[in-house]
Amino acid sequence: MKYLFLVVILAAAALASEHQEDAQSIQAAKDEDRSFFFRFIDELIFDDSFDRSTGRMFRERGLLGMPMPESFKDENSFTGRMYADFKNMCYMNACRFGLNNLVRTVSSMFGIA
Repeated sequence: MKYLFLVVILAAAALASEHQEDAQSIQAAKDEDRSFFFRFIDELIFDDSFDRSTGRMFRERGLLGMPMPESFKDENSFTGRMYADFKNMCYMNACRFGLNNLVRTVSSMFGIA
């Protein structure tokens, strides 16, 4: 009876650690997806020069035809927080309607990411 109890405890501990590792990998994938989507929005709207080794995703210029204002880059300012909330709202709506994976799929299909 002691051995059965010990086996059950060890099995439960193994499952708990495996579940924790799965949760960490899922969270890492979500963070990567979110940062990809945010970069996609930034490049869609603004002309900022991103890392030259990777280049721009899909356009030579952003839709506004201007670089990102410095106040948008500072997330501690009012306008920076507002822009970050705008990107977060876009991401949440894209997740709700299943478009976040579509953006990544289309980007990888055309080799633009």
